[in-house]
This record gives sequence, C-alpha cells and structure tokens, in this order.
Amino acid sequence: MTPMKATDVLIVGAGPTGLVLALWLSRLGVAIRIIDPVMEPGTTSRALAVQARTLKLYRQVGFADDVLQRGLRFTGINLWALGTRLARADISYSPASA
Repeated sequence: MTPMKATDVLIVGAGPTGLVLALWLSRLGVAIRIIDPVMEPGTTSRALAVQARTLKLYRQVGFADDVLQRGLRFTGINLWALGTRLARADISYSPASA
C-alpha cells in the first residue's frame, strides 16, 4: 500500500470550482487532495458558458487563452416552446462596443 502524502487542503468535489481551486492552490505550493464520489471523468458538459469573473481567475492561473481557443463562441440564444421560436437574443461581444 502506498503511504499517503501530507495534505494542507482537502477539496471535496472535482467539478469546475474544485478543479480551479486545486490548480490555484497547487500554483501557490499548497499540498492538496481532491476527493469526488464519481470514479470516471464526466461525459457531458455541466456549464454553458464561462463567466467573466471565472475567465479573470483563469487568466491569473495562466490558462484563459487555452480555454478560449478550445471553446465555442456563441453569438445568440434562441427561446423555443412547442417547436416555435419565441425570441432571439444577440449575445455577441465586441471589445470595441464595450
């Protein structure tokens, strides 16, 4: 049996929040351990978008550009009910218009 390493912080949950916390603490030299009840990696997305505040944290950790490069950029949202499109919202973003 492999001996356990010393742990400064126990992170319960390997979702987006737990994993970013683990990355951040590891970057600071903190010994972490992650536990999660699910034994396999996720097979479906648990988020539709990256919030601006989360992206700011990703930039501080150093992987925001990778996330943006690998993600899908959405320009609009459609609201459907019973097979009929009821509304569309433009969510495109241009730094020049901000």
